[in-house]
Amino acid sequence: MKAMVLAAGLGTRLRPLTYEITKPMVPVLDRPVMEHILDLLARHGFEEVIANLHYFPDSIKEYFGERLSYRVEEELLGTAGGVRACAEFFGDEPFLVISGDALTDIDLRALAARHRAAGGIATLAVKQVADTREYGVVLHDSDGRITGFQEKPAPEEALSDLGNCGIYVFSPEIFDYFPERPFADWAQDVFRPCSSTTSRSTSTRSPSTGTTSDR
Repeated sequence: MKAMVLAAGLGTRLRPLTYEITKPMVPVLDRPVMEHILDLLARHGFEEVIANLHYFPDSIKEYFGERLSYRVEEELLGTAGGVRACAEFFGDEPFLVISGDALTDIDLRALAARHRAAGGIATLAVKQVADTREYGVVLHDSDGRITGFQEKPAPEEALSDLGNCGIYVFSPEIFDYFPERPFADWAQDVFRPCSSTTSRSTSTRSPSTGTTSDR
C-alpha cells in the first residue's frame, strides 16, 4: 500500500518558529518531526511515499532527497485537495494518508487491515480525548460506521469523545465525493457528503501512546 504525508501547511500555530522553517521540519528530539513519520511508515511496510509541499518546499526535498516523491502546490489545495492532486500516484489501490507533523506509534499495518476487512471507502483513526475543543469529533454507530462529525465542539456540546487523529486509509472511490473546485477540505467538503450518502466509512480506535498535533 502506498502512503502520503501531508506536509504543505503553513504551521501558523507554531509561529514565530515557523516564520523560518516549515512545520514538518521542526526538530523533535534528534530529527525533524516528519522523519519520525517516515520511519513509522517504513516500519509498517509502506515503501512508496509521496508528500505534498508548499511552504519552504526545498528544505524538505534537500533533507529527505530520494527517500520519497514530492508534489509542490503553487497554491494551497486544502487537506483533501492536496491528496486528490496525487491521485495518479496512488493508482487503483487503497492508500494511507498521515499528517507530517504528527507524533504517534499507531499500528499502521493494523489500520490498513481494518480498512480492507471493512470494505469501506474511508477508514479514520480516532482516539478518545479529554478535551473535544482541540479535535474534530467523529460520530459512529455500534459497528463503527461513521454517522457524522462535529468540528471542535465544547465538551458540553460534544456528541462523542472520539477525536479524529488525522490518519486515514482511503479507497480510490473517495475521489468521487470531492467538489469540482481544486481546493477541498476533508471535514467540510468530503467527509460530510460521504457519510450522508454511504455507510462505507468506518472509524477504528487508535491504541497509540503517542500524540497527534492539532489540525
